[in-house]
Amino acid sequence: MQNVDVSKNNYKDVVQKFSINKQRFQRLQKTSVYIGYVFMIILIPVTSKLMNGEDIFSQPFKPFWYWFLPLAFIFYYLFSKKVLKCYTSNINRANRLLNDLER
Repeated sequence: MQNVDVSKNNYKDVVQKFSINKQRFQRLQKTSVYIGYVFMIILIPVTSKLMNGEDIFSQPFKPFWYWFLPLAFIFYYLFSKKVLKCYTSNINRANRLLNDLER
C-alpha cells in the first residue's frame, strides 16, 4: 500500500496497482511459507551436526525426535497461518480504504 501513490494517480490506476501488488505480495508470502518448510527439513540435520558433532542419520532414532519434529511442524504451520491471516486482513483493510475513497 505504501508503494501506491494516491495523490499522483487517478483512482483507476491506484486500484489497478494495488490489486497487482496485492497478488504479488500474497504469492510471495505463500512461497516463503513453503520455502520455510524446506529450510526446516534441511537445517535440522545440519545444526545437529554443527552443535553436537553427531550425525543424526548414522545414530539410532532418539525419542527426542519423535515429539520434536511433529511439534516443530505443527508450530510452524500454526504460526505461518496466523501471520498470513494478519497480512490478509491488513490487505483487505487497505482495499476497503481504497473503496471508501471512491465514494
